[in-house]
Amino acid sequence: MDRSRIAAVIAAAALICQTGAVAFAAEDEAAPAGQTLLTDTAEPADETADTEEVSGEADADEDTEEAVDTSGWITSGEWSYSVIESGIRLEACTSEESSVTVPDTIDGLTVTEIGKKAFSGIKAVSVTLPATVEYVSADGAFSGAEELQEIIVDPASEYYTAPDGVLIAKDKSRLVCYPRAKVGTSYDIPEGVKELGTEAFAGSSLSGITFPASLERIAARCFNECFRLGSADLSGTAVTEIAQQAFRSCTDLKEVLLPGTLTTVGKEAFIGSGLPDVDVPDSVTTIGEKAFGYFSNGDADTGFFLSGSIGSAAEKYVSENLSVPETNENGDPISDPEPLFIFLTHEQAAQEREYLTMDTITSGDLVYMIKDDGTAGLVMCNSTEERIEIPQQIDGVTVTSIVKRCFMYSYATDIILPDTVTEIGEDAFYNCVYLQRLTLPGACKVIEGEYPFSTCYSLTAFTVTDGDGAYSSEDGVLFDKEKTVVIKCPNAKEGKFTAPPTLREISEAAFADCGLLEEADLSGVTTINNAAFYNCVALNKVILSPDLETVGVDAFFNCQSLGSVRLYDKVGPIGDYAFGYIEEEAESSKDQPETKLNPKFKMYVNKGSEGWKYANDRGIEIITGTILINDNNVSVGFLIGCAAAAVAAILAVIGIIIGKKSKQKKEEKRIMEIKANAAERIKAKRAKEKNGGAK
Repeated sequence: MDRSRIAAVIAAAALICQTGAVAFAAEDEAAPAGQTLLTDTAEPADETADTEEVSGEADADEDTEEAVDTSGWITSGEWSYSVIESGIRLEACTSEESSVTVPDTIDGLTVTEIGKKAFSGIKAVSVTLPATVEYVSADGAFSGAEELQEIIVDPASEYYTAPDGVLIAKDKSRLVCYPRAKVGTSYDIPEGVKELGTEAFAGSSLSGITFPASLERIAARCFNECFRLGSADLSGTAVTEIAQQAFRSCTDLKEVLLPGTLTTVGKEAFIGSGLPDVDVPDSVTTIGEKAFGYFSNGDADTGFFLSGSIGSAAEKYVSENLSVPETNENGDPISDPEPLFIFLTHEQAAQEREYLTMDTITSGDLVYMIKDDGTAGLVMCNSTEERIEIPQQIDGVTVTSIVKRCFMYSYATDIILPDTVTEIGEDAFYNCVYLQRLTLPGACKVIEGEYPFSTCYSLTAFTVTDGDGAYSSEDGVLFDKEKTVVIKCPNAKEGKFTAPPTLREISEAAFADCGLLEEADLSGVTTINNAAFYNCVALNKVILSPDLETVGVDAFFNCQSLGSVRLYDKVGPIGDYAFGYIEEEAESSKDQPETKLNPKFKMYVNKGSEGWKYANDRGIEIITGTILINDNNVSVGFLIGCAAAAVAAILAVIGIIIGKKSKQKKEEKRIMEIKANAAERIKAKRAKEKNGGAK
């Protein structure tokens, strides 16, 4: 017998002595009757292994799980065990009986633990555990016990209990095993249970499970292959982690509600499930590889959508799961990778689920529903044509509404809606990136949503037909009926926007992302709402009204070509980042863009006005004492100087004119005097001649 075997026997003997038993093997002696040593070594149990499993660090990936290490096992009849400090750990059972009872001791050693997959492959429908068992492996002790219906625990046990045949830690820290073949279709997990162990419910026939508020963790493969499980409402629990493959291959699973406490979703947690969508709470920070949206074979379910908040782990997950680009014969990519799944905000997802519950009718490329008033709501248009004109009637039913997200992702460049439509649902034109022209019915009274056309990046013109609805159009821009409010300027509109005389308000984000717009004459406008001209990067000239009163947050944010604005004294407090701020691109995709002041930006304002306060508080260059003349800012001092010079010139001219007139009068007077003197001389001469003739 070699040294390793001697060491194993000595270790076993020492432990036997601790329990009062007298049994050991000496060198060259056979093992005790009924025993077989399976290996040359028998090491003490690793006391830290199961502790690590509780934290989730040791949850194994089933696809890469290593073969069971049998080194150190001793076989005694139908039992295989390993010697540990507290007694022995039961490692395997080969019993063919329908009912298996684990003894208190084997070969005189106390059974204190049940090891990983100890009952894998047994045929028993019932297993009874003795009171001596202090620990049952958290890593699937009953995994593979296909016919097991019931687990029984000695009532004297201080560590475990088995109400209704389900093995649970006495302190309710963990539910260890719900027998795979247990009869019943529903189960209420007892309140107080904090963790569901590895493969705890694997392979069960349950279709409904109620989860307690106390639950904090779901271990790896917990519900693996629960083919009949239809839903999992975890919203009322305190679960922080759903470990890897926890719901793998739950093919009937159509709904899962996640709690606001959840932070981690493990690798392949829901792979192969039947989920069409999942709403991910903002508390989640980590989503593992292929956790959502994949079939069991690893292929992506491209119809799957994930919802969450902007910037959340859910959005990141969608952005990182991309298609493989198509390539040409040289292997060069000919397409860009695109997201495999759809990301929606929580609100959008709620609307999408509402849509999925609709009763619809398909007629050619059109999918519609019958509304309560007997008219049709267009639900979807599957046409691949560039020009789409929706008829007034489908199958003889009048179309009166366009349902939410109806044209989502359409390839059309031109869409014409019939005059019978009075309502357009939220995001009806979501991500219609090719759409250039949109004709809206004059009868339309409602267009739902905050930014109904924000993702129509190629849109150049709206046209609203005549009617008694709530909208109108001019020069391709969408207004309210009276043209007092701009609803939306098409994103691809080029050149200049000139406000009609009736315009008083620019609605929120009305011109946002109009990257080709260069000028905006807003004469007469009194209200500019938040983000009205957000990201109009080519905008270089804006004329604001002397009557302007309100400027919202981000009103002209990132208008990188805009060098200055003139504000008048009627303007009230100005929203943050309204003027002068631009966004500098990040150096890498991992960095966030930097917001900073445009160093060349200046504001023409009167000292003490709200515009002056805004600029002064932010260090923006201020120019005061100017007025606008023919679209040019002119210094008042310069004008005064010019006016003075003009007055002097006028006075000089007047002086010259007056001088000339005075000189002329003097000359006229001299001439008159000369004439008068001449007349007198002539008169005197004639008188003299007359007197002489008389003599």
